[in-house]
Amino acid sequence: MRTQEGDVTAASATSITVKSADGYVSTYSLNDQTILERDGEDAAPKVGDTVHVRATVTGSTATADMVHALSPERAKEFEEHRAAMEDWMSERPAAPEGSDGSGRA
Repeated sequence: MRTQEGDVTAASATSITVKSADGYVSTYSLNDQTILERDGEDAAPKVGDTVHVRATVTGSTATADMVHALSPERAKEFEEHRAAMEDWMSERPAAPEGSDGSGRA
C-alpha cells in the first residue's frame, strides 16, 4: 500500500504522475476499478490538480485504488477556508483558569 499527496504533473486515461512537496515523484496506473473523484464529482484528475492517492504496489507497479483531486480553484478555496479557521481559532479567548473548557460552572 502506498499513499501520496501532491500535484499532478502528467495525466492520461491510463496513468497519472504525482509530485509531492518534498520532490518525490511517482506514476500510478489507473484501471476500471480505480475510484476517481475531482472536486467532489466522478471525474479524472488533470495536470495541476492537487491529489491524494492510495495505491496498491505489486513489484515495481503502483496501481491507484483511489484518487481524490482538487482543481487549482477548489484547492485555493480550501486553503482560504483553512486559513480563516486557523485565524478564528487563534483569536478565541482562552478558557478561564481552572475551567475544563466545557463552559459549565
